[in-house]
Amino acid sequence: MEKQSSKKYEIDMCNGPLLGKILVFYVPLMLSGILQLLFNAADIVVVGRFAGNEALAAVGSTGSLTNLIVNLFIGLSVNFIKELLESHRTAYFQKEETAYDNSIFQFMDANIQERDGKNYLDFLTAFQNRKNIEKLQKLSDVLIHSMMFPKFGSTYIIKGVICELFQYLDTKQLYHISKVRLHSSSDQLLFSRIGHLLEETDGRMSRSALENALCYSGNYMNTIVNKYTGMSLHDYGLTFALKKAASLLADTGKSISAIEIQLGFTNRTHFYKIFRKKYGVTPGEYRKNITKRKETALPF
Repeated sequence: MEKQSSKKYEIDMCNGPLLGKILVFYVPLMLSGILQLLFNAADIVVVGRFAGNEALAAVGSTGSLTNLIVNLFIGLSVNFIKELLESHRTAYFQKEETAYDNSIFQFMDANIQERDGKNYLDFLTAFQNRKNIEKLQKLSDVLIHSMMFPKFGSTYIIKGVICELFQYLDTKQLYHISKVRLHSSSDQLLFSRIGHLLEETDGRMSRSALENALCYSGNYMNTIVNKYTGMSLHDYGLTFALKKAASLLADTGKSISAIEIQLGFTNRTHFYKIFRKKYGVTPGEYRKNITKRKETALPF
C-alpha cells in the first residue's frame, strides 16, 4: 500500500508526452504563488492600517531570502549531495572529515536511499536566536554573487557556502530540527515545535511568547498538547522545568534555592510538592541518591 501511495505522487518526466505532466507540475506551484501574494496583500492591508510604516515595510521583506533557501534545497541534485559527502576523501583538514556528523547531511544521505516515501526537515529558529537573518543574508549574498558572476573557482565557493549553510543550520543553539514524514499531520509538527521551545527555555516560556513564536493561539496549542500528552500546556512546561531541576541537582553543586530561582519557582513548598510527585523524593533526597550512585560506581 505504501509503495502504491508513493507512486501516486510521482511524475515521470522522462517518458511519454510532456505537456500534461508539465501542467500538473506547474499549476499547483502557480496557484500557491498566487495564494502567497494574496496573503501578503491581506498582511499589507491589516499591518498598514494598525501597525505603522515600519511594520508595513517589513511585510514580505524576508520572502526573497526564504524563497532562495527553499529553492536551493529543492534544486540540489542527488549527484551534487553525493559530491559533497565524498569531498572529505580529498579534504586538506581533518575537521573536514566530519561531514557525517552533520544531521542535514545524514538526513539527505538517508533520504537518497529511501524508496518508499520521502521525508523532510523542519527548521525552527531557536527562541534565543535573535540574529539568524543576518548570517543567512550574508551566505545568500555570496551564493547569489557566485552564481550571477561566475569566475575561476566559483564552483568551489558555492560548495563551500552550502557546506557552511548546512553547518550553521545544524547548530543546536540556533535552530531546532525535526524530521517529518511527507504526509504526517500538521498537529504533530506543531507539537514537536512546542516541545523544542519548551525544552530550550526549561519549560519557562510564557504562553504569549509561544503564541508569538509559533503564530498559534494559546488555547489551540493547549488542545494539541493535551491531545498528545493528556496534560495542559502549563503542566507540560513544568515537566521540562523539573527535568532541568533534576539535571542541575545531579550535575552541579548549585543550592536548591539557586535552582528554584533559576527556573522561576517562587514558592518553595510548591516546588517540593511537584518535584516529589514527579520523582518520588524531595530535591535534597534526589541529590543524595545520585551522589551515592556515583560513589558506588567509582572504581577502587
